[in-house]
Amino acid sequence: MRLVFSDFFLPLVLIGLAAVLPAQPASTRDLEEAIKNHRKAGELYPKHARAYNDLGLALCKRNNPGDLEEAIKNYRKAVELDPKLVVAYDGLGLALYKRNNPGDLEEAIKNYRKAVELNPKYAIAYNDLGVALGTRNNPGDLDEAIKNYRKGIELNPKNAVTFNNFGLALYKRNNPGDLDEAVKNYRKAVELDPKLAVAYYNLGSALYKRKNPVDLEEAVENYRKAVELDPKYAGTYHHLGEALHERNNPGDLEEAIKDFRKAIELDPKDVRAYLLLGEILSDRSDFASAITVVQKGFENNPNDKSLKDFLAAIQNRMGQAPKENAPTRPKGSLEPSPFYRRNVPSKQMLLAA
Repeated sequence: MRLVFSDFFLPLVLIGLAAVLPAQPASTRDLEEAIKNHRKAGELYPKHARAYNDLGLALCKRNNPGDLEEAIKNYRKAVELDPKLVVAYDGLGLALYKRNNPGDLEEAIKNYRKAVELNPKYAIAYNDLGVALGTRNNPGDLDEAIKNYRKGIELNPKNAVTFNNFGLALYKRNNPGDLDEAVKNYRKAVELDPKLAVAYYNLGSALYKRKNPVDLEEAVENYRKAVELDPKYAGTYHHLGEALHERNNPGDLEEAIKDFRKAIELDPKDVRAYLLLGEILSDRSDFASAITVVQKGFENNPNDKSLKDFLAAIQNRMGQAPKENAPTRPKGSLEPSPFYRRNVPSKQMLLAA
């Protein structure tokens, strides 16, 4: 399984690739049969490291309760039996990253480093190491992650996932020139994989951040494409709504209202979506609807002071309060969000901005 990173009050989506099943089962039934066969292989050949590696991979793909723990045990057995089995180190790193218990991230990084040490041409391990370093985000980690993404792309220039994740690392680091390079990498990702929703989403966020009218138009189109490809991710609706709100062409606010409502439906904890939707409605003097929206937001986020203050501001405005008491646009901007994890039971980890 790989992950997707998303930065929403830092929108990011990450993709990482783990070892692929030797023969990818076409159905749940095939997967169950594969697990059964791998278990049998381990019984018949208890010294055969590949049997444990393949069972770990199949368990990660199935991802039933308890499967991740068993997968980690099998990967550990595989590297114990064959300390040079590169795919087992990468698979173990991925399983640890996904489990995310205390200490797992450090151990995942250690295993990814071992994989590239054993095989410096194993491209996907550089991607996975970059993902883990970007997640840890200690001083210097982003720079190292970027170096690993560059190496992964040098070894495999056809992997859309690595271009996406490379773009995200550049977006987050934000050195001079990084944003433009991030845009180039996201464009390459969607060129290589026109169905990679997270890359359209990240491209939209990077274009929005460049803050010019042409880029804003393209950001809107990329968010729309991301929604078309992945209609279940709340962050895309939120960011599309915010970009439409910013552009404010005829019809944009009506579409933004729909998008914010969809974002809230998919993620009732999205405080900023309630605030922006409330702002649009109150600006139209639809105070009753604005209050309903913000009250709902407060019900779902009872400890959020910004919703409480915004509700009071709308109520003041209803009473013809002075202009300075009118609701003000919530602070913030369209940025990639806290790491968004997505189940991608293959060899991929995605980062989304």
